[in-house]
Amino acid sequence: MREYGSSVAHVPEHCDANQLAEFILKEASQPEARRAAREVYSTAFTPALFCKQLIQIVDGEIPEVLDASLLEVLPKKSNDSSLGHSTNHTPPSWSQFERIAQEIEATRNPYFRSHLARYRDTLVALEAWMPARRRTALEMGTTWVFAVLLKKWLGFSEVDVTDWQPNGASAGTRDLTVLGSSLRTFSLDLESELLPVESDRYDLVLCCEVLEHLDVDPMFMLAEINRTLAPGGRLLLTTPNVTSARNACKILNGYAPHFFMQYHKDRSPYRHNIEYAPDQVAGILNAAGLHVERIWTADTFEAPVPEMIEQMKGLGYPVAMRGDNMFVVATKTGPVVDRYPPIIYA
Repeated sequence: MREYGSSVAHVPEHCDANQLAEFILKEASQPEARRAAREVYSTAFTPALFCKQLIQIVDGEIPEVLDASLLEVLPKKSNDSSLGHSTNHTPPSWSQFERIAQEIEATRNPYFRSHLARYRDTLVALEAWMPARRRTALEMGTTWVFAVLLKKWLGFSEVDVTDWQPNGASAGTRDLTVLGSSLRTFSLDLESELLPVESDRYDLVLCCEVLEHLDVDPMFMLAEINRTLAPGGRLLLTTPNVTSARNACKILNGYAPHFFMQYHKDRSPYRHNIEYAPDQVAGILNAAGLHVERIWTADTFEAPVPEMIEQMKGLGYPVAMRGDNMFVVATKTGPVVDRYPPIIYA
């Protein structure tokens, strides 16, 4: 339903009959609220195109890429009071982000399309917390889009990426050119293999949606981030928030809370192994010699659940940091403090 953007309202997943009735009445009382978004949608998507996309899905094909203009009417996410700036605006370099994504055909990837709201908020954070020196950067678990953006538009002279290939076909180091931007690519196990670069190399490290995939020794990766960050260098990390309001709602309704915990018959590593709480992420970053400058949450994966927040307030539970995704900005201040912090290691 994401392609409909803000032209439709999203009903909370586990609402009861009374909540659904209240939701319908609320929408009916403000008929103009979504009119502008519906007009945008109707000019970009005709009934004929809808039928064509439906046939493509039935035939097992990937539907045509969404019109880029609709990216501007994605449903806006709730703000978090701990965020020092609004997540409800489009970052200045978003048009360049869109352009890169389309040119390398990233928008044909269903995963990429479903994470557009997260990419937008990540870019907002990146632009707000850009390090003073923009010499070198590393994107761990690359999207390619951010790496090219850092090189072509955000002023970094050298950008490296990690792109692990589980079959080992591309193990080691290789140089790639993406849209005229030269990127050095490392294929390695982030929990056991050292980055083949000198210490204090990077002014910026992006580590977005990687931490939750590690299953053996996440501090190995964080220690390597510390080693390769220059003194005062900055880390921007994102990961799902296991203590989100939506997860609390799922638990109370008798459902498993995690985003993605299924096993794969082919032993694919592309699953979440551990999802973290904000205090755990802050704890392991501090243990890794990284000072947390700001940590906040926002709903970037699913629609907010304000009714759950209200229930939590009524029962006296804390409601801060309840968005479904965590954003953390940290700065290297010294060496690793504790290689095996007890907050996550037994």
